[in-house]
Amino acid sequence: MNNIVYRVNGDKIQSLLLTESSILLSSALLHTEEEFTAALQKKITLVTNVEIKFGAIKSITKENADADIRIKYKGFVGLPSEAEFAFEEEVDCESFFTYLEKEQYFNKNIISLNAIKANFRYFLGLLLTIFATCVAYIEAVDIKNGNTIEIRDAKNKIFNYIVSFLGVTGVLLIGCIIASFVLYKIFGRIKNPPIQTKFTKPSSKMLFIL
Repeated sequence: MNNIVYRVNGDKIQSLLLTESSILLSSALLHTEEEFTAALQKKITLVTNVEIKFGAIKSITKENADADIRIKYKGFVGLPSEAEFAFEEEVDCESFFTYLEKEQYFNKNIISLNAIKANFRYFLGLLLTIFATCVAYIEAVDIKNGNTIEIRDAKNKIFNYIVSFLGVTGVLLIGCIIASFVLYKIFGRIKNPPIQTKFTKPSSKMLFIL
């Protein structure tokens, strides 16, 4: 196979390299396989490098209206892990999917997501928004009434400063705006369910036959 380094965008991900046994991801902007190998061999580095073995992958998914690709896999000591990124070029995405299907024999399925699966993350986001708004609201009321205690932790000081600056009305307003946006996304995805392309690893029996 051609060991091409692909340019991708993601959280601490800028480069991707496909090998015969794994997907290599790096936060550095790399251009060749040799640079990737050198980066992986460095013991002390600020660069984030991740190797995802094909055998550890549970699923690789992409929605039709979204450029992001999400890989779910077994990470360190079998813990569930995720990587999310998008190719800069559409042709690279197509090449990636073709390699998974033709060279690694992943099973490809086209799925129309139901309302629950399509919005699971958004439901979690909505619950988190409501919870955070309630916490900030209670804190804003306490600050307004002078019922706060002395705080030494820097993060809590920053939180209290922001809440104090926004006030009770500001906290509720921002919470409502964020919740409204999330609800807008949820209703949009219910009205037009996304189509998902999903790759799953082949069974050991299938690999034996191949």
